[in-house]
Amino acid sequence: MRRTRLLTGNDRHHAARIITQIRTTLYPPVTAQAQETSALPAGLYGAGNCSPPPTFAFLVHPLTVNDIYKSRPLRFARALPQPLVERLIAYAPPVYLAQIRGIRSPATGEEITGLLYSIGTTPTQMLRHAPEFTYRRLVQTARSAARRGARLLGLGAFTSVVGDAGVTVAQRTTVGITSGNTLTVVATLETIETALAQLGRNLAQCRVAVIGATGSIGAACARMLATQVQHVWLVAPRRERLHALSQTIIQAHPRAQLDCSTDPNAALDQVNVVILTTSSLSDQVIDVHRLQPGTVVCDVARPPNINQKAAHQRPDVLFIESGEIRLPGQPDMGFDLALPPGSAYACLAETALLALEHRYGDYTVGRIILPAQVHELAAMMRKHGLQLTGLHSFGQPLTPAQLGAVRAAVAQADTASPSVSELVL
Repeated sequence: MRRTRLLTGNDRHHAARIITQIRTTLYPPVTAQAQETSALPAGLYGAGNCSPPPTFAFLVHPLTVNDIYKSRPLRFARALPQPLVERLIAYAPPVYLAQIRGIRSPATGEEITGLLYSIGTTPTQMLRHAPEFTYRRLVQTARSAARRGARLLGLGAFTSVVGDAGVTVAQRTTVGITSGNTLTVVATLETIETALAQLGRNLAQCRVAVIGATGSIGAACARMLATQVQHVWLVAPRRERLHALSQTIIQAHPRAQLDCSTDPNAALDQVNVVILTTSSLSDQVIDVHRLQPGTVVCDVARPPNINQKAAHQRPDVLFIESGEIRLPGQPDMGFDLALPPGSAYACLAETALLALEHRYGDYTVGRIILPAQVHELAAMMRKHGLQLTGLHSFGQPLTPAQLGAVRAAVAQADTASPSVSELVL
């Protein structure tokens, strides 16, 4: 077991400085009613502000310690040991970041307003602490958001993975809770179909590996794809969960062609679509050198499961991200989320979409996403004019040169590949 190093006198001095910066110059803590009111932008509810009162909130957090340094008051912390900074920021209370404005449904004409919050805990720190450590901060955020008028809270990135995936938080708060994972499934499947169409391929002709298949997103993708593709490989570390998932799928779809494996590399030379949706903190979940030319790899995980440098060694493989959605109206996040203007990750988009529908109860909580939920949110997405932002790879739009290289690999692979009956499964 890894031991936690005791703080030296010099460390305590740095720790005190970091905590002071958090409390006095970063953002006002959201645990006190008076401080919450002063943290709101001037005129949020005043007559001069035409934005409606907030009905939803969304929570983000740093994925790595480098994200912490992006905060101007904490730039001095670059001179300190990274583990110390990461460990201390994890104890910071939730902070109010900004007001989300300008999301307007073309179907109803309604405009909604949201609240953006952050906690300082990275995924590494969430996993090093017991789930209760993160639960307390999520509940704090939910209660603060409720006092400001929000009726729904979306859990972003790793906060939707910790512990029981929102169940405990939902039980302890009065606002509705959603992880956003259902719309992430919708966005993942639509992104893959878009990518395949760009390469001249059809989903029905594909063989798919779902890595992280027993998680909520992976299991839902596997259920949805089981009747749409030639073959699905279910990959996850625990055999008993893989068996249970495969039995569930077979019972619903007796003709589905499935295989299970605990080795994420086992099927890479037999598939032409890979979905990565693990809760691993590693960016080397698979060996990219074992992928077939022309394969589409969709990385859903945050933090990513694919190493960018390794991916650049395979220009004949299409590496794409999932979950970026363009919101309707003229959205202003009020904070730099490192996304194109007007865009949001699917987890935030799901929260806003439910608010547009006035669905303020718990929605995506726990680890089971039913196909009916996927179909329902897909219909809501079309109704309110939410759209995919396009194909992206490592935060950048795909270029014609990238697509051209993979198209050439697909054409060559399709010419040389055997028929399905000749494959050794």
